[in-house]
Amino acid sequence: MNYLTIIQKYLPDILEELKEDILKEKDSLKFLGTEDDLNKIIQKQEELVRKYLLEFQGEDVLEQCEEFYNEVDLPYVIIKSNFDKLKKKVIQKLIDEGSDEELIFNVKKYIEKLANAIAKVYIKKDIQILKEVENSPFVNYVLYRSNLNWIKQIVKAIEKDNMDYFPLYSPKDSEFIKYLEYPESIMVCMDANLCSYLEELHKLIFKTAYSFYVFYSKGNYAESYLAEKDFIEQAFKLMKTISELYFITFSDLETNFFNLISYLASSDKRQFVSIIDIQNLKTLNKIYGEETVTQAIAEIEKQINELLKDKQDRTLFIRGVTANFYMFNTDYTHKEIKELISQITKIVNKKLVINDKEIEIKTIIGTLEIEPFSEITGEEVRRILAYLKEEAKKREKKMLLVLDEEEKTEILKWINQRYQNVNFIKNSIFSKNIELVFQPVIDIKTGKVEFVETLVRIINGEGRLIPAGIFIDLVYELGLISELDTIVLELLKEKQDTISRITQNVLVNVSYKSLISQKFQRKLKETIKKLDKLNLVFELTEQQLIENISIVEKLRKETGLKFAVDDFGAGYSSLKTVADLAEKDILGILKIDGTLIKDLDKHENIQKIVYIISILCESLNLKAVAEFVENKGSLKALKDMGIHYGQGYYISKPKIIEELIIDVFSDKYKQINGFSPQNI
Repeated sequence: MNYLTIIQKYLPDILEELKEDILKEKDSLKFLGTEDDLNKIIQKQEELVRKYLLEFQGEDVLEQCEEFYNEVDLPYVIIKSNFDKLKKKVIQKLIDEGSDEELIFNVKKYIEKLANAIAKVYIKKDIQILKEVENSPFVNYVLYRSNLNWIKQIVKAIEKDNMDYFPLYSPKDSEFIKYLEYPESIMVCMDANLCSYLEELHKLIFKTAYSFYVFYSKGNYAESYLAEKDFIEQAFKLMKTISELYFITFSDLETNFFNLISYLASSDKRQFVSIIDIQNLKTLNKIYGEETVTQAIAEIEKQINELLKDKQDRTLFIRGVTANFYMFNTDYTHKEIKELISQITKIVNKKLVINDKEIEIKTIIGTLEIEPFSEITGEEVRRILAYLKEEAKKREKKMLLVLDEEEKTEILKWINQRYQNVNFIKNSIFSKNIELVFQPVIDIKTGKVEFVETLVRIINGEGRLIPAGIFIDLVYELGLISELDTIVLELLKEKQDTISRITQNVLVNVSYKSLISQKFQRKLKETIKKLDKLNLVFELTEQQLIENISIVEKLRKETGLKFAVDDFGAGYSSLKTVADLAEKDILGILKIDGTLIKDLDKHENIQKIVYIISILCESLNLKAVAEFVENKGSLKALKDMGIHYGQGYYISKPKIIEELIIDVFSDKYKQINGFSPQNI
């Protein structure tokens, strides 16, 4: 009996057995949904198999297979399993009929050829999944882009069924390895020391891709399909890892930029760091609108990136938070860096047309050279750049390059002085070498001290008290403000008996950073329980109150604290915000900004504004406190307008609590109430 007769005789039974086997496998239904859908696929497969085995329409059937299996969502592993069963059943029937080995071998190969052709269909089909990696927000960044370009070449080779497009080179010769040395790449993977890990992943994916290439080039599509599955899995793993590293880095880009500088400062290369900052940004926003100015900044960024696109091996340019832009350069000569800064200056200091509006941007650029084998930290560089920006403003220069010895000497003096200040402040806070002074807030009608405002002083080596204005910015920069606010609470607890001899009401300036600190909140709750002789009122600006409203409401509810709006009338103030805070019983005091009170008696229009504020406070049951009362005329004007409370140097300078007690018991503030000249 010949091959065709055997196949004609047994094929219906074989296909029926195969159908029963498939229908028993529930996995198939998971992918296709219903038994009817599966029956249609089985019927179509049977039709193709009959044509292939009985009518010898080999090439025609292969073309039909490509069309059919492109439309089917059934995984290749199930298709492969079905063809393995078909091959096994056909071979068994041939053996049972006594067919010779050569015929059996040829039939086996013939069926495998069909299965192999279907594998090729799935290779082309599944490779499309890798196009998803093109949708990443990081496609333009060097590590991601280099792998993406390589993957796209492989996809193209498979789509066109032409291995001439396949990128055949070793991992060490790839763009990716070269890009690992770029500043951007070092920044992205330095913290977790992941560059070596990425390199290993990269080598592994290259090996898998090459295995695929070998199998595919030989026409072994079933084997190359398995290699492709590994390749796709590893490609996604690599691209996901790179994406996650970029995401982590760019979520706090400025910090990581300066971490990079710390990391590379000790290298043997000459390096430069620049700050590029737009002047008078608030004014520009008012004149042109924030959206237009934002577009203008984006256009500047685009043009600078275009200038630097061929310099990424030696340059890193980022959008900043504390300044508009920062730039890092390595392996540049003085001549090269000057030329580059000059080119950037031309870009950032020119007129732009945005939304039919002509905007003239003025920018300051400060550049610092970092010598080879330096031990400078990124945080120190950040502070120096901020200093350079301010110096450039003072000197009215568009750019300030610290490259020559004279400029470096000046910077060195500034660094040394700053280190002294930093160490002094750190030591003062950690050793709690802090004192409190108090400025009275008096009832203007009676001269009675209604409140005292708590102010912080640092005690220097000579025992002198240093005002907060001199050191408070540095305290914020050093991240020590919560520690300082905590010390204030401790000192208030220690001094409460003495303070209560004057008043129970104490105003405390507190940082919003402290309010959001869980540690400070716990300390505050502990302290309030022990401050049985004092009522604390925390001063915050209106903006700080709005931005931390949930925390403020929580503290009000849990501790009974009330809050004061500081600097009311400075800049933008919302009457609705004040009304809402008063209605929620969060607000107790409105402190009128000192710029309105200075020389109040000389400005009628400002007197009208202050009078309106007094009416507002009366209607909302708030206490209005006028700050910066510095002369007799202002105090009289406030009294005439119905402002109840005043504070300022005309009334009293900040003093230690013992000195204030002496003043109170000598009735000095009652004398002020009578408007007799005082030199207090």
